[in-house]
Amino acid sequence: ECYLQLKQFRKAADIWSSSTDSSKLRQAADLYVNLGERGSSVACYRSVLRLDPGTKDRLALLNFCAQFYEGSGEWALAAELWQEAEQLDKAIENFIRVGNKLGLARVWERKASVNEWDIGVISRRECL
Repeated sequence: ECYLQLKQFRKAADIWSSSTDSSKLRQAADLYVNLGERGSSVACYRSVLRLDPGTKDRLALLNFCAQFYEGSGEWALAAELWQEAEQLDKAIENFIRVGNKLGLARVWERKASVNEWDIGVISRRECL
């Protein structure tokens, strides 16, 4: 916290990013966002999700991380996070991009289990 008072935000974020305290990790992530270091913020937010899976803003953090990975071309990671966030159509898009048939089948099975199954929306491309 001394580093914050000295306006040494990167140093504070670097120290807090190695914490096992989810509130410190969240503060580090927020600092990284303000510093424009989205990759570092995503690493911290993912740690928050691992340490505190029931966090009240879980979906917002999952969406933030998935958007980052999608924008970075890391579609497999994005797909897994979209699936966890229940954004199944976005998960499908990303599993298609990486050709992950198992992941794609898993998402379609999940869609079927929540009564979202619609034969009309399955395209030839989605079936690979």
